[in-house]
Amino acid sequence: MICAECGARLYVLTSRHSGSDRDFLRNKSLIATALKVVGWYTAEWVVRHRQCKKCGWSTKTIEIPMDDLQNGWTPKE
Repeated sequence: MICAECGARLYVLTSRHSGSDRDFLRNKSLIATALKVVGWYTAEWVVRHRQCKKCGWSTKTIEIPMDDLQNGWTPKE
């Protein structure tokens, strides 16, 4: 992925998946973010905290299986 601020490459600092230990304090916020955003929709996800080494900008990304999107999901009008 590319940094939205400076265009450099983003690196993964940490990641968690739907089967991760939810009591692990260090990444509780990553797990909480994924559950809030896609937990209502799918039980399978990967959430990653990414950061730019050049400027320090950071973001979280959530990945879900492609077949979840293709099987019954339709965008709201």
